[in-house]
Amino acid sequence: LYSDDEKSFNLDLTDLIKKMLKELSFALNKIQAHKLQLLAKEDLRIASYAFEAQEAMTITDIHANIIKVNQAFTDITGYTPEEVIGKNPRVLQSSQHDKLFYQEMWEDLNKNGKWKGEIYNQRKNGEIYPEILSITAIKDESDTITHYIAQFLDISHIKDAQKEAEFKAEHDVLTGIANRAKLLEETERAFNRGRRSNTQHAFMFLDIDNFKQVNDFYGHSIGDQLLIQIASRLNDLIRSEDIIARLGGDEFAIILLDLDSNEHIAVKQASLLAEKIQQRIAEPIIIDSYSFDITFSIGVKLFPDHEKTFQEVISHADIAMYQAKKLGRNQFAFFNHELDIESKRFIMLEKDLKRAIEEQEFELYYQAKIDILTNKILGVEALIRWNHPTKGILYPDSFLDVANDTRLIHDIGNFVIDEACKQLSLWTQEYKEKNYTIAINISAHQFQNSGFTEYIKKSLSKYNTDPTLLELEILEDILIKNMNDTIEKIKTLKALGIKFSIDDFGTGYSSMTYLQKFPIDSIKIDRSFIMEISRKSNQEIVKMIINYAKIFNLHVIAEGVENEFALKFLQDNNCDSYQGYYFSRPIQVKEVEKLFKER
Repeated sequence: LYSDDEKSFNLDLTDLIKKMLKELSFALNKIQAHKLQLLAKEDLRIASYAFEAQEAMTITDIHANIIKVNQAFTDITGYTPEEVIGKNPRVLQSSQHDKLFYQEMWEDLNKNGKWKGEIYNQRKNGEIYPEILSITAIKDESDTITHYIAQFLDISHIKDAQKEAEFKAEHDVLTGIANRAKLLEETERAFNRGRRSNTQHAFMFLDIDNFKQVNDFYGHSIGDQLLIQIASRLNDLIRSEDIIARLGGDEFAIILLDLDSNEHIAVKQASLLAEKIQQRIAEPIIIDSYSFDITFSIGVKLFPDHEKTFQEVISHADIAMYQAKKLGRNQFAFFNHELDIESKRFIMLEKDLKRAIEEQEFELYYQAKIDILTNKILGVEALIRWNHPTKGILYPDSFLDVANDTRLIHDIGNFVIDEACKQLSLWTQEYKEKNYTIAINISAHQFQNSGFTEYIKKSLSKYNTDPTLLELEILEDILIKNMNDTIEKIKTLKALGIKFSIDDFGTGYSSMTYLQKFPIDSIKIDRSFIMEISRKSNQEIVKMIINYAKIFNLHVIAEGVENEFALKFLQDNNCDSYQGYYFSRPIQVKEVEKLFKER
C-alpha cells in the first residue's frame, strides 16, 4: 500500500541496483578475463622456456612429418630447423636397428599412446650416438591423434662413463690388457664351450725370467715401462680372437681359442706361438738408454682334457711353467708329458728345416712318366729329398707337414720351382727334339700366396725356360678354396703355356664340376687305387675316373704302378700314361739322364 511517490522511488532504486550489479558483473568478468589472459601468457612463457630446454624436442604432424624442433635438437643432431621441417625423423636413423625394431616401436606407440626407450641415432656429420627417446601421441577432444611430440637426451657421456668403468674393471691399469678377473671369466667360458663342442683350446702361463732383478737394480718405474712393452709385443703376436692378460707382477697368460680339433695339430699350433713369443721377446728392449734381454718360462695346457673345472686348467699350466723354469731360461713345456715330447720334436724339426734351407741341403729326385702304349718317356715328376747331414736321405712325409705348419713351405716350394726351371732349361738344350717335361707339386699355402704367380714368371725368365714343358700338380682341396682366385691364377699361368694337373684324383672332393670349371690339362689317379688294383671296387673307380677324363678331353696318368697286372689293366682301359716302381723309382738327375740316353 504505497503512495505513487513511494512506488516511483522504489522503481528507480531497483533499476539503479540492477544497473550497478550489471556493471559490477561486467567489471568482474573483465577482471577475470584479464586474469585468465595473464595466466595464459604465463603458461605460454613457461611452455616456451620448456620447449627450449636442454632436452631436444620434435613435434610432427599425424603423418610424422616434422613441423617444429627446438634449439637442443639442433645442438644434438647438427640439423637446423630449415633442414628438417617437412621431413620424416628417419633422417636421423642409424644402421644400429633393424626394421623390426621400428615396427614394434610404432605398434607400441599407436596402441598405448607413448613409447620410451634407448635408441642409436645419427648426427648430421655421420656420428652415431645413443639417446633416451620418449614419444607421446597428442589427441584432440574426440580422442583422435593429431600430432606426435618426441623428447630425447644425448647419453653419450653416460655410455662413455659406463665403458670406461667396464674397461677398468676388466683390464690391467698398467698395460691395458685384460686383468686376472677377466682372464678367469674368459677361461671359464672357453672351458664350458670346449666341453660342449669338443673344441681344443690352450692356456699359456708366462713368467718373466729373473724380473725381480730388473726392479731391484733399475727401479719400479723402469720395470713398469718394461712390462708395458712386453704386453704390447705379446698382443701383436696373438690372433684377434685370442685373449691375453696380466695376472699381476711379472706373470702373463694367453688363451688360444679354437685350435684344431686334432690334438697333435693343436700341440703344433700352440708350440709355434710359444716359439714366436720366445723369438719376439728375445729382441732387446730399449728403455731410457738401457737395453734389456728378456726371456719367458712358459707353461702350456691344452683343454678341456681331464680337468673338472677351469681352475684346474690354470693350475696345470702353472705347474708346466715351473717345469719349464727347471729346464732353464727361455723354455716352454706342456703339462702332458707325451705332448711335451711331441712339441719339442716339432720345434727341433722346424729349427733343423730352417738350417737345411740356409745350407741348401735339399735336392730333387725325378721319377719318369711313361706313355702307356709306346713305352716312351714323356717327362718326369720332380720329388724333393732332404740330404740330412746325419740322418741321410729323408723323404717328404718326414718333414713337409712341419714345413706347411710353419710356412717354411714357401722357401722349400721356391727351391723346387727354381731347380725345375733350371733343369728344364739344361735338358732343352741337350735333348732338343725330345721336349721332356717336368711336373712339380704345389702346396695349398704356396699356391694361395699372393706372390706365387710372379715367382713362377721370375724363375722361367731367370733360366730362359720353355713354360710349355712345365707342369704344376695341385691337390683338389686347392680348387675349392677361393675358387674365383684359383681359376684366375690357373688362367694366367696357362696363358704362358704352363700345364696343370690335379694330383691324387679320387681321394678328395672329386667332382665332374671341377673338371668342367677349371682349365686343367690332366688328372693323376691316386696311387692307393692302383697299388690295390686287384680289388674289384678299385677297378671300377679307376674305370670311372678314366671315363670322366675322356669326356672332358683330359690326359690321364696313373701313379703307383708296381707290377705288370696294373699296367695291363690301365692299357686295357685307355689310360694315357703312368709312373711307378715298375719302370723306375725316383732317381737323381744323372741317373735320369742315363735313362734318357738308353731310351
